[in-house]
Amino acid sequence: MSNGERAADLRLVRARHNVVNSLLRYLRAVDDHDMDGVLAELRDARVDFGGAELHGVEELTEAYRAAFAAGGRTYHLLHEVEVEVAVHGPGVVGRAAYQRWSLDADPPVLTALGRYHAVFITEGRELRLLRLTVGRNWQRRS
Repeated sequence: MSNGERAADLRLVRARHNVVNSLLRYLRAVDDHDMDGVLAELRDARVDFGGAELHGVEELTEAYRAAFAAGGRTYHLLHEVEVEVAVHGPGVVGRAAYQRWSLDADPPVLTALGRYHAVFITEGRELRLLRLTVGRNWQRRS
């Protein structure tokens, strides 16, 4: 293996680690109704749930505050994380399937299945989330 191949492999491993950790921190913050945690992950991101795109602290705070008030206790599971590092340029894309469970029932109830599509930019050894698209394949009707 050449030095260039090793460097590319190391870049992919770091990118995968950062993407997975960013998505898990975001989901933990959502499940904990932790606005500061949500904003820490989404501070520079444009967020799309299939409607109007959200961006900036005010829009994100308003949307998540409303979701926390209406949504009850949740637990998100992240699956099948795929990470691609741009060959040219600083971009990283992460895709992952997710499940959302309601903890307001006993036993818990599955309430949504979908996919995350997250676009990051590399800044040094860190990644900064620029865009999060949430696609719902299925959602439980009340």
